[in-house]
Amino acid sequence: MNKVGRFAKKVYQKHEVLRVISIAGIFLFALMPLIILAFNIKGNDLAFVFNDDKFYDSLKNTLIYTLVSALITTILAVITAYLLHSSSIKHKNIIVVILTLGMLVPTLSIGLGFRLLLNNNGFFNKIFKTSIDGIGMPGLILGSIVSSFPAAFLIIYDALKYEDKGPYDAASIMGIKRISTFFKLTLPYLKVAIISSFFASFTLIFSDYGIPMELSGKVNTLPLYLYDQILSLFKYGRGSIAGLVILIPALLSFVFDIIFKDNSSEEKQKRLIRSSKLFNALSLTVILLIAFFMFIPQLTFIILSFVKSFPNNMSFTFNNIIALFTNRNGLGVMRYLGNSLLMSLGVGLIGTIVSYLLGYLAVRKKGSLGKAVDLLSLSTIAIPGIVLGIGYIYLFKGVSFFYDSILILIVVNVFHFLGSPYLMAKNCLTKISKEYEVVGETLGISKFKIIFKVLIPSSASTLIEMFSYFFLNSMITISAVAFLCNADNQPLSILISTYEASQNYEMQSAISLLLLVVNISFKTIFTKLFDIIHFIKKKGGKEGMALTRYQFELLTFLERNGKKRYSQRYLSDMLTFSLGNINKLLKELTELDYIEMDASQELSLTEKGLKALEPYRVRKAIILAAGFGSRLAPVTLDIPKPLVKVNGTRIIDSLLDALVQKGITNIFIVRGYKREQFDDLLKKYPSIQFVDNENFNVMNNISSAMKVIDSIDRCYICEADLLINNPDIIRKYEFSSNYLGARVKETDDWCFKKVNGYVGKYTQGGEDCYQAYGISYWNEEDSAKLRNDIRKHYNSRGGKETLWENVPLKYFKKNYKIEIRTCFKSDIIEIDNFSELVSLDESYANYPKHEEFN
Repeated sequence: MNKVGRFAKKVYQKHEVLRVISIAGIFLFALMPLIILAFNIKGNDLAFVFNDDKFYDSLKNTLIYTLVSALITTILAVITAYLLHSSSIKHKNIIVVILTLGMLVPTLSIGLGFRLLLNNNGFFNKIFKTSIDGIGMPGLILGSIVSSFPAAFLIIYDALKYEDKGPYDAASIMGIKRISTFFKLTLPYLKVAIISSFFASFTLIFSDYGIPMELSGKVNTLPLYLYDQILSLFKYGRGSIAGLVILIPALLSFVFDIIFKDNSSEEKQKRLIRSSKLFNALSLTVILLIAFFMFIPQLTFIILSFVKSFPNNMSFTFNNIIALFTNRNGLGVMRYLGNSLLMSLGVGLIGTIVSYLLGYLAVRKKGSLGKAVDLLSLSTIAIPGIVLGIGYIYLFKGVSFFYDSILILIVVNVFHFLGSPYLMAKNCLTKISKEYEVVGETLGISKFKIIFKVLIPSSASTLIEMFSYFFLNSMITISAVAFLCNADNQPLSILISTYEASQNYEMQSAISLLLLVVNISFKTIFTKLFDIIHFIKKKGGKEGMALTRYQFELLTFLERNGKKRYSQRYLSDMLTFSLGNINKLLKELTELDYIEMDASQELSLTEKGLKALEPYRVRKAIILAAGFGSRLAPVTLDIPKPLVKVNGTRIIDSLLDALVQKGITNIFIVRGYKREQFDDLLKKYPSIQFVDNENFNVMNNISSAMKVIDSIDRCYICEADLLINNPDIIRKYEFSSNYLGARVKETDDWCFKKVNGYVGKYTQGGEDCYQAYGISYWNEEDSAKLRNDIRKHYNSRGGKETLWENVPLKYFKKNYKIEIRTCFKSDIIEIDNFSELVSLDESYANYPKHEEFN
């Protein structure tokens, strides 16, 4: 085994060890608490619970208000998301923030807000002079709707980003009413998202005890049944049974999301026809009404924070706010805030590291345990915090240094909230090209260097999102923490319930307001950091691509030819630039520190010059090799055309050698016909990746492009049956998107005219044109367009019968400016029939059955 092979095997083994450790960690801190929960249930516990009328009453009531609330929440989420996404309202981001403010306070605070509004002495009865008691089932439903709405809304709103808006424009032009498109286009498209939203709402409501604690009144609920059994009666076995029942909806939701997961990764075509002013006005009105309803509990506890004594003395005062900072009530509110901040920072830091590492181990390196890491990481989404907290009591109560410290609160929250940040990390790392590891293994570069110098900087904005998710959720959580905290490490969110016994609503409200202000402040900071990182990336991208064509050509010439003495005349001749331009370029690039000349007058690229070229580096190659190659029959009856040998060398080897020679080792080959024969390529080219196209014989080559659609990014797309005579037609760097072509007087093959320097009319056969060869390069901007346009055309009527290159060169030509990169006909040989093969390699002259195909 060579040095590279030994290095790759060593790295693979390290990854598998890390995966085993990760699986063990998830099992210990997320799954083992559930298992031990089940094993600590005794026979008399089962007998008591299953004969307890209060348990069945609690279960029935919980199912009723959960089902009703989840249905109403999902309907409101669909309406709000649709109106916001379909309208042309300005400042949509601000509206989204307002609609999701409920995510920044504990459910206890939302429950408190409705309690102050709906009880006998509440604001509603005082304002309208009524005597309605909204505590109980009405309060549970209203509170549950508000607490679960943000998550449901974000699921629907995010799903709408990936819907193709082209059909809506077509419907508008044909005069089809919006209500009809909503029911015939939008709802069918959102089917999976709506069900997922309903499950998410149902699970959140079913397992939450913050709302029931404040609003249940005399209505028995399952979360409070569990709470009473554990913390009031110390009957852990009975509480465990309730906990496992609470786990059931979460497991069903998890299974649904796994089966019907949505792989959309790019926004589709946006609407070209703007919404009418009337629709915008109506949409804004409805959205603001829904937003106001969602904000009612926050508004209520904000008002009460400045009231002297509810409901007897409603005069204005700052005393409650002052009490938070002066310890007037003797409970040291600021100490609890300190606990919350310390816990949330710990959860943010450890959680972000753990979830990013899990994402890396799941997607960045092949291995038999990668899928296990992925599944177990996702499974944490299905574990309610209330159940996890009880499991930790059983599992860690004897470990005093851990159980009695703030560390247990950090760990339980990390694994409680792990699922969503893990998905963020996984999606981010999936989009970053794997060629970095491939090149690293080839050159013997440490994995840690690639992670810290490439992957982490590329993931900076996602890491901020992940940290923000962990931090903000830890600041407001009550579910797992309530069972595990003590007087020394109790966070601020739990302190709200401490004032419940004394019915000190003013201090409960003041604490809720403090949490809201703190979380809004940190949310703003995280958003600003996210925006700054995006701005730096965008600016860096523009600056990184700021070379002029002349600068690019000179730098790539020096990179290819190395450090030498070059006269200006020689550079002028080789680059076909004027002497004046060469002189100017040398001065510019020297001032930019991109080139340098030593004492012996030898000119070379600097490290900074190489870095300036990096944005132009070809990241990968996609080779379409699925077809039959009928024109080379009878040879292709036995072997795919790309694997046919010409004078002892496979056709495809000439292309692969040229790519590898230029350092392009991240290569995808789409195979179909006799695909197993391609496996032999791995002996010579171990870094290539095969993608199988089962539809090669019933669809055109656009089906092969669809198989690698997400890999189209700063890459060559090549036909596999080109015999490359000049390997320099493959280049390490490309300045812009281009298509290879040879100037000809006449051809019956595919060709294009040059219009203003770019590909013009693309036809089969022509005169005084450029014969198209199947090698093209697509830069980052055009790659994004190409992915979108190929998807769109493939899914259109007759789209599956199309050649993929017709998409950018014909059907969506206006979206692109593709340069013609000129080559000579002698650089590439296209073998169009068996006779041409024989003329190149006489050994085929007597190939069996050749007479039938001559």
